[in-house]
Amino acid sequence: MMNLLFFTTCTAAFLFTLQAVSIAQSSNAEETTKTSFQVQRGGTLRFDADVGDVKIATRESNTVDITLKRRLKTADTQEIERLLRNLSIGRVQNGDEIRVTVRVEDDKAGRIRNKIDLDFEIAMPREFNVALRTGGSASIGDIRGKVEAATSGGSLEMGDVSGAVTASSSGGSLQVGDVGAPLNAQSSGGSLKAGRVAGPVVAHASGGSVLIAEARDSVDASATGGSVAAYISNQPKSSCRLTASGGNVDLRLVAAAAVTFDASSSPGGVMIDYDIAPRQAAGGGTSKGAINGGGPSVTLRASGGSIRLRKGPKSNSAAADQTKKAKRIAKADFNARNL
Repeated sequence: MMNLLFFTTCTAAFLFTLQAVSIAQSSNAEETTKTSFQVQRGGTLRFDADVGDVKIATRESNTVDITLKRRLKTADTQEIERLLRNLSIGRVQNGDEIRVTVRVEDDKAGRIRNKIDLDFEIAMPREFNVALRTGGSASIGDIRGKVEAATSGGSLEMGDVSGAVTASSSGGSLQVGDVGAPLNAQSSGGSLKAGRVAGPVVAHASGGSVLIAEARDSVDASATGGSVAAYISNQPKSSCRLTASGGNVDLRLVAAAAVTFDASSSPGGVMIDYDIAPRQAAGGGTSKGAINGGGPSVTLRASGGSIRLRKGPKSNSAAADQTKKAKRIAKADFNARNL
């Protein structure tokens, strides 16, 4: 009897809260709401939004706290009601999975979502996974987990990620810190930057450059309208390809790397720091040969720029010293823009 009374009371309170929120929404173009969930570390945040910007901060905690600031770009009461009828926002917990959804109905021309501003600020455990899609921009702090993230209306930034990263941004740049597993990233309309990546790298940018501070395995990178720069600090296990349309290709290999390369540039030249076999004259727009006896293929292509194949440090410890400063600068820049 007590449990039934408690359930009835809670249900009535919940319905009253929904009614109160509905009344408040119908009369206000701006609103801030806060929601908190208790979770265990190792769970997943699933964020799927047709519209909205999201900032995800991580910390040592067992809660997921969501703050939403909603602004409607109108003061007309009837239009506010119309916009809210087409806007649905859900925040649901299923065990240690938190699901946030935003839907804008009957908006094929995009007129409704253009009048809606949603800003999400989410604080969650650092040991968490993220699956994210949003029609705006997104930033994610350091994660001890894996990340799958896509933006369709802005930039995408994230800190260090211990697991695999699959990321794409449309209409903005993409930046990620150190990655402890493979990285697969694509940026449309902006540059792409990554820190030290423990696994293979796939990185493609349209309308900007690609920079990979350090890769511990193979690299497949291309830039349309920009340059490509990467450092491979280990012997690559498979073939590599770096292509730049409208820029330069600058690849640095660990000194002991054994690869077979094929480089071609126009109108710029090809410069190689290594002794290659067979020996070729310096300069020119093409160069092929084997380094340290040959190995996996390394294909370099540049249209509108030059190619430089540099000899890197002899060991990973030396490589770490060279990339440490670049990492500190990138992380400080990321933190300054997301405080």
